[in-house]
Amino acid sequence: MNVDDQRNQTQDQLTDITNRLDALERKLDLILTKLDGSVIKNCDKMGNHIDFVNGVYATVKVPLNYIANKMHKIANPLCSHKELPMITRDENND
Repeated sequence: MNVDDQRNQTQDQLTDITNRLDALERKLDLILTKLDGSVIKNCDKMGNHIDFVNGVYATVKVPLNYIANKMHKIANPLCSHKELPMITRDENND
């Protein structure tokens, strides 16, 4: 193989690598656009929904425990009944 053939082969390989790099950059830009748009927006909505559900649970927990304890005492007068567990928000999943 002569020098010109090697130079042409190297130039073709460089052109191919450059084209592939450009395609990867376009794909990365598309991913970042989607991430900044709908994904973050939907995660924020889900976080608000989780806060709402936790608030409702905290509000309803005491009356629900009262009713559950009364019903359990009526159905099983010799057994003790445990309270519903508290939901704690895991700070790692924010």
